[in-house]
Amino acid sequence: MVKVESPAKGKAAIDVLRADSLARIPWLVHGFSTRSGGSSRTYGGRALNLGFATQDSRAAVQMNRRAFASVVTADRLTRSPARSGPKSIWPLITVRQIHSDLIHHRAAQRRRARD
Repeated sequence: MVKVESPAKGKAAIDVLRADSLARIPWLVHGFSTRSGGSSRTYGGRALNLGFATQDSRAAVQMNRRAFASVVTADRLTRSPARSGPKSIWPLITVRQIHSDLIHHRAAQRRRARD
């Protein structure tokens, strides 16, 4: 993983993590967020909350998503196939995550299924 920091003026920097293996895919723009930076007052303030399923305001989450997308795409700003405007940011595709101490080991599950 490589850490990329936003050059934020007067704001807490937004940290983005990038996987070396995914970075080798030419067409893939990716990044994993941390809680650093952002507009949310949840989680102690100045947090980069990207989820609508919290006590956070919708406006703060939308601002955080725009800020995160601009950091992730900063070096890859290009024309999006879904939009006609020049220099538009690619759409943000998210996943649903949970915070848990459960670990699923898929290889072990596959071995058990074959037996």
